[in-house]
Amino acid sequence: MVATGSIEGTVVGLAQWWAMHRDFPSIPRRAWVGATLVGTLIAWFFGSLPSAIMSLGEESSQAAQAFATAEPAVWLILLLAALMGLALSVILGFPQWRALRRAVDKARWWLPANSAAWFFGTPIIFWAMDAAFNSGSLPIGILIIALSLAATGTVVGAVHGVVLVWLSARQTKIGV
Repeated sequence: MVATGSIEGTVVGLAQWWAMHRDFPSIPRRAWVGATLVGTLIAWFFGSLPSAIMSLGEESSQAAQAFATAEPAVWLILLLAALMGLALSVILGFPQWRALRRAVDKARWWLPANSAAWFFGTPIIFWAMDAAFNSGSLPIGILIIALSLAATGTVVGAVHGVVLVWLSARQTKIGV
């Protein structure tokens, strides 16, 4: 999880910085990527806790398996994924907000923007993982995951982009 979170945080941080550095030149690449990396790792940690805690309580005995419950409905899983995205995005966005607030007066809007972005993005990832697992084919599963990552990036990037364009147009540069 640390490796996955590190790759995600670095790639997302670099992509976001590349897209925004022209409008926000006072935010150093290292600061933005570092903030994204820290936020991503912390969010991955908290996002992984429920399954880690649940796996600690699992027993391999047949008695425990007899009480196993059916998997929740897909709509419920996707709703919970959206709520998880909403909650974890605050953790992810907080370090980014700290970097952004040094350059933009209205940076406080980054946290609700991040929450909205991941509210819509996280269910795509959960749906794709379920679809890939149930596809029965490794190549199809990989294709589903690749397409879902592109879709998630598009959705999350679109929400972030709208807010960054809005901030850029209305920004009061601090210290200028």
